[in-house]
Amino acid sequence: MRNQYLGPGWRLFFGSDFVVPTGDSFDNDPFSDLADSKEHKHFAPGNGTKLADISFEAWHRSEFPFIMGATVRQGIYSSTSDVGYNPGLSTKITIHAIRQRGIFNNAFPYLKLTTRFERKDEWNNIHPPNSGGTFIDGMLGFNLEINEKVSGIINFDFPIWKSATGEQLDSFRFVFSLRRIIN
Repeated sequence: MRNQYLGPGWRLFFGSDFVVPTGDSFDNDPFSDLADSKEHKHFAPGNGTKLADISFEAWHRSEFPFIMGATVRQGIYSSTSDVGYNPGLSTKITIHAIRQRGIFNNAFPYLKLTTRFERKDEWNNIHPPNSGGTFIDGMLGFNLEINEKVSGIINFDFPIWKSATGEQLDSFRFVFSLRRIIN
């Protein structure tokens, strides 16, 4: 986290992901007549579609108390599931601020603000009214440097605002992870 480890300046990153369907997709269209039946299984480990994801990150480290960063991520679905589900495209823009000096015991706080723009999903050429929209989410976290090669990450994600209509699930997440640098 400190400048003496990586030095000041700009860091640019390009990324790409490709997600292949698990085969465990939605069993049926949640907007069909069967959606309210006991046999309805809307939630599944995957959505049955292929996803390509591209991202660009820019970070700036200087004498300013915070390392500042921005991420742009574009998700592109390239297939329709076996039950006619086609998720809307999603674009995420994130602003990051990581404090460069620990506040106690090598704990570096950071903030993240994400704006998501999602197009409406599609089920058999029908656009459900409660999909798509604009979402703003926040995140508070700490990077705990245990030693030069091991760090712990604690963060809490929470919704701030959304333009979506209909019933939506607000996502609150608490995450803890350990990271180790391997030479």
